[in-house]
Amino acid sequence: MNTDAIDATRLAAVQRLVGGVTAAELQHVDFVVSERVGLFFPVTGPCGYARIPLHTHPAYSFVVNFDDRCRTRIDGRVLGGRAGRVIAFSPGVPHEELPSTETPSYAAVCVEPRFFESVAEHHPALRGRELRGLEAPTGPGLLGCIRRLVAEHELPGVGSREVIAAREVELVHLALRELAVTAGVAPVADGGNRPLLTDRLRVAASVHFAHARFHQRLTVRDLARAARLSPAHLSRLWKKEFGQSPMEYVMELRLEAARRRLVASDEPLTTIAIECGFGSSSYFSHCFGRRYQLAPSEYRRTRGA
Repeated sequence: MNTDAIDATRLAAVQRLVGGVTAAELQHVDFVVSERVGLFFPVTGPCGYARIPLHTHPAYSFVVNFDDRCRTRIDGRVLGGRAGRVIAFSPGVPHEELPSTETPSYAAVCVEPRFFESVAEHHPALRGRELRGLEAPTGPGLLGCIRRLVAEHELPGVGSREVIAAREVELVHLALRELAVTAGVAPVADGGNRPLLTDRLRVAASVHFAHARFHQRLTVRDLARAARLSPAHLSRLWKKEFGQSPMEYVMELRLEAARRRLVASDEPLTTIAIECGFGSSSYFSHCFGRRYQLAPSEYRRTRGA
């Protein structure tokens, strides 16, 4: 994302949630933002603000790791470094993202304090608790909610304002559910004695596998192996959770990654196609046009910085 593409109004909306971030510090980051929730994704490089030692946010924040590269220092501890984890921070809690040799893949979620606390009223065990790097596994529901919220921002339709508001509530509830279980203060289904490796978390394992390797050649069998389920069983669970097949989900990941690179860089279309898992520029153009009703080159011309 070119810094010129961030106008003053949009930057001000980001700063209300993130703090004193500059447009230059966001040059490698794609994001969507409302008055209540902002979602930030490093695309072509790290977020400059996240690397500032012991920085803070005026909002509650969550880091949802898609791969093993993002590590966060807080109170002398190093957290993260594992795909499929969410780490939470209260406003004003100092922390920092540690440098890595490759750009980490994650979603940083910032939530306006009054909104967060109104939702937290329904989670009494976490109500009023300071979150200093509280960490939990992420279920597929949280990842799916992030994806749907971003899609609604970027491809709005009738009633989008209401849909976005509802998904923001859903997002905070899902994150708090995961954190409450890890903190040992929320009931676990099936009597509380069942191992965490339930079907739901097996699906989560395959979701994180897909996020980390969508650019590679993938099959349902590969995803099922990551979940330790049969391909047929995984496909049934995935359809129930996301309303689409595993490979439809992988295609959405590839298209979204390619779309972001189209608007954030001037890389050749063939490079984007190959590195996002399409195999050829012609297949990429076909899939992209079917999804966005524009050829990749036309989308870049009209939507790019």
